[in-house]
Amino acid sequence: MFTFSAFYKRHALFVAAWFLFLCNVVSAASPPVTLAPPPESVGRYDIYEITLTDPTKYANPWMNVTISAIFTAPSKKTWTVGGFSYDGAHTWKVRFAPNEVSDTSPWTWSLTYDNGTGQFSANGSFKVTPLNSKGAVNSGFVRIHPTNKLRLITEGDGRCFSVRSLNNDHMGADTLATGASTDANQPTGTTFSQFLKTMEVAGLNTIIVRGSDFGGLDPKNNTFDSAKLQAYDQSYAEMHNTGMKIIPIVFQRSQSFVQRGWDTSGPN
Repeated sequence: MFTFSAFYKRHALFVAAWFLFLCNVVSAASPPVTLAPPPESVGRYDIYEITLTDPTKYANPWMNVTISAIFTAPSKKTWTVGGFSYDGAHTWKVRFAPNEVSDTSPWTWSLTYDNGTGQFSANGSFKVTPLNSKGAVNSGFVRIHPTNKLRLITEGDGRCFSVRSLNNDHMGADTLATGASTDANQPTGTTFSQFLKTMEVAGLNTIIVRGSDFGGLDPKNNTFDSAKLQAYDQSYAEMHNTGMKIIPIVFQRSQSFVQRGWDTSGPN
């Protein structure tokens, strides 16, 4: 039997369900993200970088956006890494150092960019070559020596760290940002690039960096210096490109490898 009450209830439920559906569609709207074309190939242990831009103004770009990327090697091993705000405004980056050469199958990746109200998704692939852009073998990640747990060795070229390869010049964030070296053993006016070249020619492979102000971040006052952050970032990239291993000292004064108890008795 038809009644107005039953008709009203039936249609009221339909309207409510449709309204909830529309709300979900709106809330799940994809953020207006633009993905810059990433590189087609990169050297083993070099940095593969994905750059995203979003014109949305966020109260806290470091916290309001979450990026998760999954990288899959030709061997099918996977690594999950996060992204980060690069300029504190509209640019985010994802960085990954692949450790396998892609002889036959490429590396692949997929990512999600979540701003709390919706998600942007993307995927891609790239090749990994044995040599870097300088035509050299990258030294790779630091590992424990296979027969001596007190020694450190590089995964890519097998070089060991010793006290002779440790530079004790503490390069603060201001030094990195200005591009000048404060090493007392270098001539006055030596640039940071020249300082790294001297170390490279001498066969040294480790540098200590003390970032007294977190490279432009001041967590106590919740402020940041975007220009200094990016200069700091570029200086780290320059150290990486010369094959340097970097020991960041943030919360305490540094100690030598000997004081740390590492075995530094010779090059092998």
